[in-house]
Formats: sequence, C-alpha cells, structure tokens
Amino acid sequence: MGETVAVGEGGFEPPASCPQSRRATKLRHSPANRLTGTDGMRRPDPRSSGTASGFYTWAMALAMPAGGRLTYEDLQRFPDDGRRYELMDGTLVVTPAPGVPHQVVVGALYRILFAARPIGTTVLLAPVDFVPDPATVLEPDVLVVDAEEIDQARVTRTPHLVIEVLSPSTRAQDLGSKLLAYAAAGVPAYWIIDPERPMTLQAFHLEEAEYHLVARVASEERFEAVDPFPVTIVPEALLEV
Repeated sequence: MGETVAVGEGGFEPPASCPQSRRATKLRHSPANRLTGTDGMRRPDPRSSGTASGFYTWAMALAMPAGGRLTYEDLQRFPDDGRRYELMDGTLVVTPAPGVPHQVVVGALYRILFAARPIGTTVLLAPVDFVPDPATVLEPDVLVVDAEEIDQARVTRTPHLVIEVLSPSTRAQDLGSKLLAYAAAGVPAYWIIDPERPMTLQAFHLEEAEYHLVARVASEERFEAVDPFPVTIVPEALLEV
C-alpha cells in the first residue's frame, strides 16, 4: 500500500480571508483525517506545477469533518475524477483508475457470472458502493447481489459474492485490509484474481467470521464454483478478447 499523505500536504493554502482557512489548516495537520494513496504518489504542489491539484486537495479537506471518522455522506462531497474512493473504518483510501488488463478480466467475469446467475440475483460492476455501515464504503470490482438491489443508490445488503482483480496499486489492500473488511461485513464468498501470468484465482469461504481458502487454480485449470451458484471459471480464459 502506498504512503499516507496528510490532507493538504504540499498543496494549496487557502487565502487568509477565507472563512474556512483556519479549519482547513487544522484538518491538514490532524492525524485523524488522512488520505491514503495506494499509488504511492505525493500530491503535486500547484504553486510549482500550475495545476488545480492544490484546490482539489483543499476542497477535500473542507469536506471532511473536524475530527472523528469519515462516513458515506462525507464521501459524496469528493470529486468524480476517475479515482476510487473507499472508507475502511472511517479512513479514506484512494486508488487510481485500473489498467486495461484489469478491465478485460472484470468484463469477462461479468459476462460469465451474469449468464450463470439464478433468478432473484444479479451481477454488478464497479463503480458501485457497498456500504455495510456508515463508516465503511467498499467498491468491489464485481459483486453478486439480490435482484432487489438494482433500484438502490448503493448496496447495503450483504452481497453473496465479491471479487477483486489485483492491480499494482490495490494488491496489498485486496489481500489484506479489504479481505478483513469483507469478512467483517459477513460476505460469504470472496474471490481474488491475479491477472499477471500465470493467472490465478483464489476462492475464500467465510466460516466463523474468518475467510478460509477453499480453492486455488492457475492458468488453464478449471474452478468449479458452488457458491453462490454453480459456475466454471478458467483464469487464463478471462484475458481472451
């Protein structure tokens, strides 16, 4: 996972006349309000780059509450800029947009699962928020949910399955903090797919609030899933276009 960057670090200073400036300064130095950038990139200084990134950072700071954890409602004030914004126990995690191979695999998974789904369920793709509690907002790459969820702005009922496709910027959290978050939310099945060759699929099943590895296949091996419904996945075939 990348470095943790304090809000406003290396960024734009609001003018002293701005009524929010004192609050922004406090937020910038508050250890309770941080941006975790899994891309490992420092936010650019607009005073040297001539970009608007500093206002972007400052606007984020103003959107955050003065102390305490962030919530789903706080997240709605953040920009729609192609990055993925998630909350884990009130802590903001920011990751960059995924690459092309990642999206090819996600699309293939969607087609396979959608064709195999039973009546009463459906398959969703990111970006869609799974909000198990106000301080936790997760954005799985693929998830299987009850069909009733299609009329909702976000998923609040526990999905039957979530899938994460690894990328360089998300690998650590998909295998660590996100795995723990999905387990805490009671998601019964969690699959992790690594698109780097030899491609692998790991399937976890939730037992007594902990995930246990029930299958691991690679390349052209077949994964015969039972939960949440019968379906066959061949990792290598997921990159065929």
